[in-house]
Parts: sequence; C-alpha cells; structure tokens
Amino acid sequence: MRYIEQIRQYMNKDTDISSHLDTIYVKTLEFNPKNIVELGVRDGESSRVFSCVNDDIGSSVVGVDVTDCEYSFVKNGTFYKADDTVFHTFYENKYGKNIDLLFIDTSHLYDHTVQEIKHWFPLLSQKAMIIFHDTNLNNVYLRKNGSVGAGWDNQRGVIRAIEEFFGVKFNENIEFQYSCKLSDVNWKVVHEPLCNGLTILYKN
Repeated sequence: MRYIEQIRQYMNKDTDISSHLDTIYVKTLEFNPKNIVELGVRDGESSRVFSCVNDDIGSSVVGVDVTDCEYSFVKNGTFYKADDTVFHTFYENKYGKNIDLLFIDTSHLYDHTVQEIKHWFPLLSQKAMIIFHDTNLNNVYLRKNGSVGAGWDNQRGVIRAIEEFFGVKFNENIEFQYSCKLSDVNWKVVHEPLCNGLTILYKN
C-alpha cells in the first residue's frame, strides 16, 4: 500500500466522496482485481485511486462517462465517452465478461442504477467486487472528519436499486453487512453511511 499517504492527501480536499478514497484504495488492493471498470469519472477522484492501484498491482481500468473527462493521468487507463447503459454492448464485444471490479458513481438515479445492474452485472467475473457511491444521498451529509457537505435527495435511488436486486430492505443510515445466496452466487454487502454512502458488494 505504498500510495496510502498520497491517497490521504487527496482526502484533505473535502468533496462528496473524499471520505471513502482510502477505503476504495485499500479494499481494491485487498481484492487484487485485474480488470477494473469505472462508470462515472467526473473530476477523477476515484480515477486517481485506481491509477495508484494499477501501479501497485499491474491492473488496468476502463473509465466511462457521458462527458469528456481527463484520463491521461490514469496509469493503464482507457477512457470512453459514452452512455454506460448502452456502452456495455461495446465493452462485452471488445473485452468480454471479465470485470473483476466494477465502480458505479453516475447519475445516482433509481432507473439508471437498475439499468446499470441489469447490463453490467452479467459482465462480472466469477469472483468480483462492485462499489457503489451515493447509497445514502440526502440534502446534507457528514464526512468522516466531521465536516458537512450539501447534497441532494435522490429518493434513495441507488440503494433502492440494490434493495430490488437482493429483494430486501436496508437501512442506509447505519453501517451494516448482509450476506445471501442468489442463483448459486454468494453475495456479501458492506455499507458505510457517511459522505453520501459507500456500498461494496462481493460476488462469491
């Protein structure tokens, strides 16, 4: 974890995801993915984390966003300007069903997230990790350092789509873990409520 101090420096800039950057870095390294897909790039905060991961373990990342995003700084990174609910077809044809880590931080809307789960989960490797941001999105949110940020009410869009996938109800305002088996696939869900919420799904 030679980049952990660099990641912590990124966290000094208070943003809507800053509290989770070290978690994303550490959990991704622990999982040791080969192929990473990042849906939603924006200012590249998560992209910088994945670039460090790539340099650590020799993985690669494909970034997808509907707007043009700077991605040249990402080691072993390839960027595509596209709607991710359509781009999955191109990805499968070019790369196959090989996603070890799928990061989702896009519109935060329920219908969009449902489509992302529908189209991208079938492209996961047999053993995979999925990271959702904005699973506890409200008008105001608290960061780990105690500072407060302004958000917006997405009507529980992301967490509601995850609930629908598993057929359960979650309380996204607290930390929780959940495990189940769906169609011979073992799932584990780990949730952090702060900084708009971060939810990690482990497949098998």
